[in-house]
Amino acid sequence: MASEGLHRLGCETGFDPARHSEVSEAVPVETHGVAIIVVRGDLHILRGLVLNIGDVWVLAAVLMWAAQTILIRFVPKEMDLVAFQVMAFVAGLTVLAPFYTYETVGGRPMPLSWSAALLVGYAGLAASVVGFTCWNLGVMQIGPKTAGYFGNLFPVFGAALGILLLGEPFRWFHAVGGIVTLSGIYLATVAPPTPRPATDTG
Repeated sequence: MASEGLHRLGCETGFDPARHSEVSEAVPVETHGVAIIVVRGDLHILRGLVLNIGDVWVLAAVLMWAAQTILIRFVPKEMDLVAFQVMAFVAGLTVLAPFYTYETVGGRPMPLSWSAALLVGYAGLAASVVGFTCWNLGVMQIGPKTAGYFGNLFPVFGAALGILLLGEPFRWFHAVGGIVTLSGIYLATVAPPTPRPATDTG
């Protein structure tokens, strides 16, 4: 659901007026598809929804990620993607280093184990280097407004990985939510624009 915020921010940076009707239709369609997966097809789940400090941190992270996606459009054309990624990683390490030091000095250091090493390796290489490099490259190629639509596929991919890797059962809401989300993306990016009625200027 949070990735819908990225889409809206992307649209605020400008979209093709000729596709305004498709954009207006795609946003609620995609949102409904994501919602079906998130609530597992049961709206009663929302009654027991409780937000905590972790949710606030996640929201802040999503907003910063959205801001970075929007600001990519201002990266100089002559700047290499690798150089841009290195600068982003250095900035991230500069922000995180004080927090890591604080936790370590405070008696909560990262455990030295194979599981911890694998988790750090995945977060540092697969999720950060590979994942963000591919995402930033895609944003540079198609622009933030179009990339925002595909951000709504994260819950679909997350559900698919849970089924394939964790053995979670495949349920009807996975299929319905995925189809609805893909339909919204189709409306926004592939479907031909609806002709706008001509206005009489005479």
